[in-house]
Amino acid sequence: MSKRSWLFFGGAALAGVLVTAAYFFFPADTKDKHCMHDEETYLSFCREAALQPALYTSFRSHPLYTVFQESLNETSAGHYLTHLEKQYPHLLLENELIASLDAIGNPLKIARPGTQEISYPTLRNLKIEGDVEKFFGSLTGKTVVQIGASDGSLCKILKTFHQPSRYCIIDIAPALSLAQKTLADWNIGDVEFYTPEEFIAPDSIDLVISPFVFAESRRNIQQFYLTNIMRHARQGYLECRFPMRHFGLKVWTQEQILERLEGIGKRPQLVVEEPLTDIDHCLILFAL
Repeated sequence: MSKRSWLFFGGAALAGVLVTAAYFFFPADTKDKHCMHDEETYLSFCREAALQPALYTSFRSHPLYTVFQESLNETSAGHYLTHLEKQYPHLLLENELIASLDAIGNPLKIARPGTQEISYPTLRNLKIEGDVEKFFGSLTGKTVVQIGASDGSLCKILKTFHQPSRYCIIDIAPALSLAQKTLADWNIGDVEFYTPEEFIAPDSIDLVISPFVFAESRRNIQQFYLTNIMRHARQGYLECRFPMRHFGLKVWTQEQILERLEGIGKRPQLVVEEPLTDIDHCLILFAL
């Protein structure tokens, strides 16, 4: 077995152990946590990866990182690749962008016949870019707020295809530090980074986008995002999943999210996500 295969299967096994442990050790609401990622072991990893070159070199395939951040496996990554080939094939022609994205952090990759490999996070975030083009059009000259920093690659993609006048990323501080590092290495500037407590929403936000973090946050944090960010947003793109009881979090259900968006005057639309990689995943858009 190759070193890469060993890393993948070892990481998958560790992920299963960590999720199982989370179910037993965090069965009740943990009131001092912001979101699923608010675990000290993970946050320490983010801090260290941003500071230590040896760890940073391969942080995106490290089991401790992927258990919190990687929602795809080899099979589902294949589904994403097929979806992009059918729905947004022009994005897969961006070979220079793909190579740049995948040059940092050694992310897990899937082969593409006759061309370069492509990583799981790049597939996932190119799909989001395709959806943004389909549902919202150009973001050039607009204000974008991203809830959840992840590895910074979604911001790089959106800033590459669009020229927003303002781009804000909101997350807890250690997660922000890692995204700041990757975006600096990708030479992506003019990005504002805030913790939830620091962020003051402008009067108007053109698009709020959340790759899972809104749905993975505790109810009081969700209410904060709803009141202080989404209320100001003309449009929204919310990827959601709902396994949070295993992480000691009480979160809004799909129905509650829809109701609360309606309560602040939005017109939410539940979209069947393609490709659907898990039964608890959904996509909620508003103000189409």
